Amino acid sequence: MAKTHRIFISHSWDYNTQYNTVEKWLNDEPYFNWINYSIPVEKALDEMAKRDLKQKITNKINLVFHQPRIPTRQGRVFSV
Repeated sequence: MAKTHRIFISHSWDYNTQYNTVEKWLNDEPYFNWINYSIPVEKALDEMAKRDLKQKITNKINLVFHQPRIPTRQGRVFSV
């Protein structure tokens, strides 16, 4: 079973070409599984206060690191 990587790509929608390139690289890798935790263009942040932006990014990162973890039969733990 291949590992699924949870990835947040920090970016600005003003420069979305670079973001789209990185996303394509990850999607095109045949043996690389990932979940995109980046903010989609439909939910792009606009004119948000710096504090609010920082909190939204922190919340997004916390989603990744606080996923439930389930022990396997071999005693290893994986995130759901």
